Amino acid sequence: MARLTQRTRSASQDFRSFIRSIGPVDSRPRLHFLHVMLPHVPWRFLPSGDEYFQCPQHHVHQFIEAGELATQRWLDDEWVITQAWQRHLLQAMHADRLLENLLDHLKTLGLYDSSLIVVASDHGAGFAGGEARRETGDENVSEILFVPLFVKLPGEREGRRVDTAVSTLDILPTIAEVLSLRVPWQLHGQSLLKIEHAGARPLVIERLDNSLDSQALADLRDQANERLAKKLERFPEWGSLEGLYRIGEHRELLGAEIQALLAPDAPRPWTPRIHGLRQIQKPAPRKQKLHTLVEGILAGELSRRPGIPLAISLGGRVEAVTRTYGTRGHFAAMLPGKSTRRGRGRLGVFEILERDGNLRLRGLQPPKDLKGNAI
Repeated sequence: MARLTQRTRSASQDFRSFIRSIGPVDSRPRLHFLHVMLPHVPWRFLPSGDEYFQCPQHHVHQFIEAGELATQRWLDDEWVITQAWQRHLLQAMHADRLLENLLDHLKTLGLYDSSLIVVASDHGAGFAGGEARRETGDENVSEILFVPLFVKLPGEREGRRVDTAVSTLDILPTIAEVLSLRVPWQLHGQSLLKIEHAGARPLVIERLDNSLDSQALADLRDQANERLAKKLERFPEWGSLEGLYRIGEHRELLGAEIQALLAPDAPRPWTPRIHGLRQIQKPAPRKQKLHTLVEGILAGELSRRPGIPLAISLGGRVEAVTRTYGTRGHFAAMLPGKSTRRGRGRLGVFEILERDGNLRLRGLQPPKDLKGNAI
């Protein structure tokens, strides 16, 4: 039996160690179990497995109340939600690739066909403005309750979808039935093989205050479909890894050369305070964390103007578009990992302007003191 949990090492290292712990088949039955914090927060992995830096305060700025993980409520800002979704999806892709590595390892050892494989999550995460990330609310309950649950039976060749209400409490009874095991205590769930033919069960939701609520599966499914439609709307090019980076208003600017977009009266650009700026602008060694998450804050008059559209360039080309959020000029953007690995020179932050139906870029102006001098 192999059991690993995240303590001092990263979740990605734990998963790879778990895969290596599974050796060739012998005469003894084995249980291999892993609880890994992926794609759980903190979101810090790209699909490639590269880890990236984030400013410790960035996580706090996205919330109205920076309380415990379960009670933090998102800012009621659609762009903040989109960026959080983006980082979650990038890390989920990393988890998918690690799972693929596990399945390939089992096939190489000749264990895949005869194995019972269960992949599940303990809870989901909500991405609704003004609501908590984990505490159930009016708009996020389906995101928190609907979690992945995959079961591959021994000898099973074709998959199928079972569209009924089940619970993680049903996993152990399923394992016991499939393996013909007797469990010497009372089980609260029931085998998934029986639930498939048992019809719908009422869904009971326990709130953080220990109060109970119930909702029909059909209502939750409708909400889940609405949330999925909203996600697809935020990621119109979601079919590829590159598409996850192509988000935001004015994304048609992505890849464009800065010099071709500068407004005629564009002043020399001023670079606002950005976490890890020097590291972003130089190549990252292979085994070091990337600075693919650009996090900054505008100062002076700029910080008092909400929703300023911005273009982030690296080496003279637009790599991301974003805008400020909150009330203090915070902004963030994810740069494609390959661009930050190469470190293609100077990073620039430009305000996006609409003039005569065309988009132009203007360098940001530095904050000034009371006498009007640049600080």
